[in-house]
Amino acid sequence: MKFTTIAALTGSLALCGCTTTPSVVPGFDERTGVTWTALNEPIAMAHAVPHVTTAAREYLYVGPLQRNEQGAREEFLWLGFATTAPRLFAADVPSLPDSLLLDVDGLMFELPVEVWEEPVPYDTAATVTHSVTARVSLDQLGLIAGAQSVGIELHHEDGTSVEYDLWSGDWIDWSAFYNAVEPGSEFARSVARN
Repeated sequence: MKFTTIAALTGSLALCGCTTTPSVVPGFDERTGVTWTALNEPIAMAHAVPHVTTAAREYLYVGPLQRNEQGAREEFLWLGFATTAPRLFAADVPSLPDSLLLDVDGLMFELPVEVWEEPVPYDTAATVTHSVTARVSLDQLGLIAGAQSVGIELHHEDGTSVEYDLWSGDWIDWSAFYNAVEPGSEFARSVARN
Protein backbone atom coordinates (compact mmCIF):
# COMPACT_ATOMS: atom_id res chain seq x y z
CA MET A 1 0.00 0.00 0.00
CA LYS A 2 1.23 3.48 -0.74
CA PHE A 3 0.41 6.33 1.58
CA THR A 4 2.31 8.69 -0.67
CA THR A 5 -0.26 11.46 -0.33
CA ILE A 6 -0.42 11.12 3.45
CA ALA A 7 3.34 10.98 3.96
CA ALA A 8 4.10 13.86 1.59
CA LEU A 9 1.46 16.16 3.02
CA THR A 10 2.28 15.27 6.62
CA GLY A 11 5.99 15.85 6.03
CA SER A 12 5.31 19.21 4.37
CA LEU A 13 3.08 20.34 7.22
CA ALA A 14 5.64 19.31 9.82
CA LEU A 15 8.46 21.13 8.04
CA CYS A 16 6.56 24.38 7.69
CA GLY A 17 5.31 24.28 11.28
CA CYS A 18 1.66 24.20 10.24
CA THR A 19 0.60 21.26 12.39
CA THR A 20 -1.27 23.31 14.99
CA THR A 21 -4.58 22.82 13.18
CA PRO A 22 -5.61 19.20 12.83
CA SER A 23 -6.37 18.21 9.27
CA VAL A 24 -7.59 15.04 7.67
CA VAL A 25 -5.41 13.50 5.00
CA PRO A 26 -6.78 10.98 2.49
CA GLY A 27 -4.46 8.53 0.76
CA PHE A 28 -5.27 6.25 -2.18
CA ASP A 29 -3.68 2.82 -2.58
CA GLU A 30 -3.38 2.35 -6.34
CA ARG A 31 -2.62 -1.36 -5.90
CA THR A 32 -5.85 -2.25 -4.07
CA GLY A 33 -8.16 0.66 -4.91
CA VAL A 34 -8.65 1.42 -1.22
CA THR A 35 -8.83 4.96 0.17
CA TRP A 36 -7.30 5.44 3.61
CA THR A 37 -8.06 8.51 5.70
CA ALA A 38 -5.91 9.66 8.62
CA LEU A 39 -5.12 12.81 10.58
CA ASN A 40 -2.00 14.82 9.81
CA GLU A 41 -0.38 13.62 13.06
CA PRO A 42 -1.01 10.99 15.73
CA ILE A 43 -1.24 11.30 19.50
CA ALA A 44 2.06 10.39 21.18
CA MET A 45 1.96 8.34 24.37
CA ALA A 46 4.95 7.15 26.37
CA HIS A 47 6.21 5.29 29.38
CA ALA A 48 9.61 5.48 31.00
CA VAL A 49 12.07 2.59 30.99
CA PRO A 50 14.17 3.58 34.03
CA HIS A 51 15.97 0.22 34.18
CA VAL A 52 17.65 1.25 30.90
CA THR A 53 18.29 4.97 31.49
CA THR A 54 16.40 7.91 32.96
CA ALA A 55 16.04 9.51 29.52
CA ALA A 56 14.81 6.41 27.66
CA ARG A 57 11.16 6.12 26.75
CA GLU A 58 9.00 3.72 24.84
CA TYR A 59 6.53 5.55 22.66
CA LEU A 60 3.14 4.53 21.40
CA TYR A 61 1.76 6.60 18.55
CA VAL A 62 -2.02 6.38 18.21
CA GLY A 63 -4.01 7.64 15.26
CA PRO A 64 -7.41 7.04 13.72
CA LEU A 65 -7.70 5.42 10.30
CA GLN A 66 -10.61 4.77 8.00
CA ARG A 67 -10.51 2.19 5.22
CA ASN A 68 -12.95 2.86 2.39
CA GLU A 69 -13.25 0.22 -0.30
CA GLN A 70 -15.96 1.16 -2.79
CA GLY A 71 -18.10 2.69 -0.07
CA ALA A 72 -17.59 -0.09 2.52
CA ARG A 73 -16.00 1.73 5.47
CA GLU A 74 -14.10 0.40 8.48
CA GLU A 75 -12.49 2.42 11.26
CA PHE A 76 -9.33 1.52 13.15
CA LEU A 77 -6.96 2.73 15.80
CA TRP A 78 -3.44 2.53 14.42
CA LEU A 79 -0.73 2.03 17.07
CA GLY A 80 2.94 2.47 16.20
CA PHE A 81 5.73 1.45 18.58
CA ALA A 82 9.00 3.35 18.92
CA THR A 83 11.75 3.59 21.52
CA THR A 84 14.61 5.87 22.49
CA ALA A 85 16.28 3.05 24.44
CA PRO A 86 19.77 2.22 23.13
CA ARG A 87 19.94 -0.71 20.70
CA LEU A 88 21.85 -2.63 23.34
CA PHE A 89 18.54 -3.01 25.19
CA ALA A 90 16.46 -4.01 22.16
CA ALA A 91 15.62 -7.33 23.82
CA ASP A 92 13.86 -5.35 26.58
CA VAL A 93 11.35 -3.87 24.12
CA PRO A 94 8.01 -5.59 24.78
CA SER A 95 6.56 -8.01 22.27
CA LEU A 96 3.51 -7.08 20.25
CA PRO A 97 0.34 -7.05 22.35
CA ASP A 98 -2.60 -9.41 21.97
CA SER A 99 -5.14 -6.79 22.98
CA LEU A 100 -5.50 -3.30 24.32
CA LEU A 101 -7.63 -1.91 27.10
CA LEU A 102 -8.92 1.51 26.17
CA ASP A 103 -10.10 3.70 29.06
CA VAL A 104 -12.18 6.61 27.75
CA ASP A 105 -13.28 8.76 30.69
CA GLY A 106 -13.82 5.60 32.75
CA LEU A 107 -15.56 3.59 30.00
CA MET A 108 -13.47 0.48 29.31
CA PHE A 109 -13.16 -1.23 25.94
CA GLU A 110 -11.00 -4.31 25.41
CA LEU A 111 -10.02 -4.54 21.77
CA PRO A 112 -8.14 -7.31 19.96
CA VAL A 113 -5.23 -6.13 17.81
CA GLU A 114 -3.79 -7.29 14.51
CA VAL A 115 -0.33 -6.73 13.08
CA TRP A 116 -0.19 -3.85 10.59
CA GLU A 117 2.12 -4.87 7.76
CA GLU A 118 1.59 -1.88 5.49
CA PRO A 119 3.71 1.30 5.45
CA VAL A 120 3.37 3.58 8.47
CA PRO A 121 0.42 5.91 7.75
CA TYR A 122 1.68 8.69 10.05
CA ASP A 123 4.83 10.77 10.27
CA THR A 124 6.31 10.33 13.76
CA ALA A 125 9.15 11.96 15.68
CA ALA A 126 10.72 8.62 16.67
CA THR A 127 11.09 5.79 14.17
CA VAL A 128 8.23 3.30 14.36
CA THR A 129 9.59 -0.25 14.51
CA HIS A 130 6.28 -2.13 14.33
CA SER A 131 2.56 -1.41 14.26
CA VAL A 132 -0.81 -2.91 15.10
CA THR A 133 -4.41 -1.91 14.49
CA ALA A 134 -7.60 -2.38 16.46
CA ARG A 135 -11.07 -2.18 14.93
CA VAL A 136 -13.27 0.51 16.47
CA SER A 137 -16.67 1.98 15.74
CA LEU A 138 -17.44 5.56 14.80
CA ASP A 139 -19.16 5.89 18.18
CA GLN A 140 -15.94 4.87 19.94
CA LEU A 141 -13.96 7.40 17.87
CA GLY A 142 -16.49 10.06 18.88
CA LEU A 143 -16.07 9.14 22.54
CA ILE A 144 -12.28 9.36 22.22
CA ALA A 145 -12.47 12.76 20.52
CA GLY A 146 -14.74 14.07 23.25
CA ALA A 147 -12.86 12.57 26.19
CA GLN A 148 -11.21 14.48 29.00
CA SER A 149 -8.80 11.54 29.44
CA VAL A 150 -7.87 8.47 27.44
CA GLY A 151 -5.71 5.67 28.80
CA ILE A 152 -4.22 2.76 26.92
CA GLU A 153 -2.98 -0.43 28.49
CA LEU A 154 -1.50 -3.13 26.25
CA HIS A 155 -1.92 -6.77 27.23
CA HIS A 156 0.51 -9.51 26.21
CA GLU A 157 0.11 -13.27 25.86
CA ASP A 158 2.40 -13.91 28.84
CA GLY A 159 0.04 -11.97 31.13
CA THR A 160 2.11 -8.81 31.32
CA SER A 161 0.71 -5.38 30.53
CA VAL A 162 2.11 -1.93 29.80
CA GLU A 163 0.36 1.40 30.45
CA TYR A 164 1.12 4.51 28.42
CA ASP A 165 0.57 8.14 29.44
CA LEU A 166 -0.18 11.04 27.12
CA TRP A 167 3.07 12.60 25.87
CA SER A 168 1.88 15.04 23.21
CA GLY A 169 -1.26 15.83 21.28
CA ASP A 170 -4.87 16.48 22.19
CA TRP A 171 -7.70 13.98 21.82
CA ILE A 172 -10.14 16.76 20.81
CA ASP A 173 -8.12 17.05 17.57
CA TRP A 174 -9.73 13.77 16.59
CA SER A 175 -13.02 15.64 16.13
CA ALA A 176 -11.67 16.82 12.75
CA PHE A 177 -11.25 13.18 11.70
CA TYR A 178 -14.68 12.23 13.07
CA ASN A 179 -16.37 15.10 11.19
CA ALA A 180 -14.57 14.21 7.96
CA VAL A 181 -15.51 10.53 7.96
CA GLU A 182 -19.03 11.11 9.32
CA PRO A 183 -20.25 14.21 7.43
CA GLY A 184 -23.13 16.07 9.04
CA SER A 185 -22.26 14.77 12.50
CA GLU A 186 -21.48 18.29 13.79
CA PHE A 187 -19.24 16.85 16.48
CA ALA A 188 -19.05 18.72 19.75
CA ARG A 189 -17.06 17.72 22.82
CA SER A 190 -20.08 18.04 25.13
CA VAL A 191 -22.24 15.89 22.85
CA ALA A 192 -19.58 13.18 22.60
CA ARG A 193 -19.43 12.77 26.39
CA ASN A 194 -23.22 12.51 26.86
